[in-house]
Amino acid sequence: MRNFEEDFIESNKSELKQEWINTLKRIFGFDSKVEFKESKETQLDFGVDFLVTQKTGRKFSVECKTKRYELMPLDSWVLEIVHHIYSDNTRTEKIKTKEGWLYCSTADYIIYGTLNESKNKIIEVCAFSLIPFKYEEFKKVISKLPTKFSSTIYPNGNYQITILKLASTEFLRNNANKFWYFKNENSN
Repeated sequence: MRNFEEDFIESNKSELKQEWINTLKRIFGFDSKVEFKESKETQLDFGVDFLVTQKTGRKFSVECKTKRYELMPLDSWVLEIVHHIYSDNTRTEKIKTKEGWLYCSTADYIIYGTLNESKNKIIEVCAFSLIPFKYEEFKKVISKLPTKFSSTIYPNGNYQITILKLASTEFLRNNANKFWYFKNENSN
C-alpha cells in the first residue's frame, strides 16, 4: 500500500530533484532553465512538477513519476486512469470518484525515472507527450491495455483505489507525439 505523504517527502529530496533537473536538461536542452514547483497544491491540482524554459523561450510543463528499482525488468509504465476514494479501508462508504492524472494533468510531458536501489539516482528514463493519451477518443485504445490496481492511505484516513493501465515502452513510443527512452550510465 502506498503512503502518499512518505512518497511526497521522498520524491522532494534535493539529491533526487537534481537528478530530475539533469534528466530534463538532457531531454529539453542543456541550456534550458528548469524550475521545480515546490507547492504540493501545484503538483496535485495541476499535475506539474517542473516548468522547463528552453533558450528560445518555449515553455513546457512536466510531471515526473518514479519507478521502483525492482520493477525495472518489467517493460511497463503506469497510466493512472481513475481514483475511487473511500472514507476508510473497509470501502463501505465511497466519497467520490475522479479521473486519474492521465486525464487531469495539465502537463505537456510525463517523465518516468526508474530509481537505483538507494533511491537517489535515476537509472532509466521513459518520457512522452501526454497527447494523444488524454484525448477522449483515445480512451478506447487505452482500455485494451492490461489493468492493475493500487491503493493509498491518506493521513485523514481516506482510502484510495487507483485503476492503472500498463503501457509498454513500444506502445508509448508508437503513440506519443514526442518520446524519449534512455538509460543513464554509472548511476548505481
